[in-house]
Amino acid sequence: MGAENGFVYLRGIRINGAPQPGSCLSDLPMVKQLVQRGEIAFSSPVTFLVGENGSGKFAPAD
Repeated sequence: MGAENGFVYLRGIRINGAPQPGSCLSDLPMVKQLVQRGEIAFSSPVTFLVGENGSGKFAPAD
């Protein structure tokens, strides 16, 4: 992870093992690539906003 302008960004993601067979995750193209490569690096900062539905996630304006 890196920090710029007070924000924390992901620089890449790694996976340890594959999703269980029949899992809905194994159908996602991003997960398939991640399983094949083991790691995906991002060429520019990426922020993932996660939380329960209705929890008020938002991205601040630049």
